[in-house]
Amino acid sequence: MQPESIPPEYLKFMLNTARVPAEALAFNRARVRGFPVDVSQVMAMIKRHKPTAKALVTTAQMPEFPDIIPCSVLHPAYDSCTINNAERFVQVTKNILPVYATLNFVPLLVLRMKRLMANPVNVLSRVSFHTLQSSLFLAVFVVVYQSQICAQRKLVERGWMAFANKYMYWLFGVTCAGTAIMVEQESRRAELAMYVLPKAAESLYKILYQKNWVKGVKHWEVIMFSFAMSPFYQQEEQVLSPFVTKLMYHLLGKN
Repeated sequence: MQPESIPPEYLKFMLNTARVPAEALAFNRARVRGFPVDVSQVMAMIKRHKPTAKALVTTAQMPEFPDIIPCSVLHPAYDSCTINNAERFVQVTKNILPVYATLNFVPLLVLRMKRLMANPVNVLSRVSFHTLQSSLFLAVFVVVYQSQICAQRKLVERGWMAFANKYMYWLFGVTCAGTAIMVEQESRRAELAMYVLPKAAESLYKILYQKNWVKGVKHWEVIMFSFAMSPFYQQEEQVLSPFVTKLMYHLLGKN
């Protein structure tokens, strides 16, 4: 609902990973807020994404004030929500696998070469499994979220839900995050939480600032980073990941 509150590069990563047209999300935000949609613009958008015949017909028949933006706009290339989500599961896993492979294998080669040389088969198999596990975590996150979005549209179409409430998207996020995180290895869950927490805090701050509920503070990011990292580095370095700890020791020295 507030993409401008997210860093542009992070938003781009989210859109590419979710495999949903950015314009479709814009149409959905406008409709959730009660604005009409230009059906001709929606048609022009879905035609750029290999729509099915059913998607074209459904979109062409969409009124200016639809109860909700239909699935044919969110995934015009597939009529079946199940097939669409299965395709996303495979594609997200395939696309993110090289990223997690880099994150897992580079520290292994740089910082744990002795362990690798001592037991290469065991270490490589474990790192490979964790790489696949992390990739599946992100794929599950995307698919569970999109499945809820599709289910919401089915409920509205059948009259079981009156309209699209913007707070439902927040609830869907909580649900899919709680589900997907269980796929990830337990040792990385806190690390992932610490990764997304600052982004969530930054997003919240920008939204509150936009509403004029808070005032701007100069160099706020630097202050918060210093405040957050200094106690961990000084007294509780064990809560940081081994890679981050070793990197900080290498750059700053050990206390």
